Amino acid sequence: MPYFDTPLKQTLPYDMNFDNSVGGKIAVTIFKIDNHDRIADAERLSVAAGATTTLTDTPGARIERIILAVRLLAGNTAGVGIKQGSVSFSQSLDGDTDIVFDTVP
Repeated sequence: MPYFDTPLKQTLPYDMNFDNSVGGKIAVTIFKIDNHDRIADAERLSVAAGATTTLTDTPGARIERIILAVRLLAGNTAGVGIKQGSVSFSQSLDGDTDIVFDTVP
């Protein structure tokens, strides 16, 4: 499970990009974990084959961790990128992957 060790700011928006230009549809679930270690929000997203999708969101003041659960069809590859101001993260995926981000005030 990849862990991005540069935290995201809780009150600033970020862009989450999913590049599925190769292969079949991918499923993404975005979990936001609050300061009580509970799932505060879960959002489902599907990215069609050959498509790219951008989601813009803001973690929120009580969110301490964001977990992306990305599920690919067998043999598929995809790219994931996160950008918040000057902070950026990108990962090429070739199988089911969970990616973890901490957040800070």
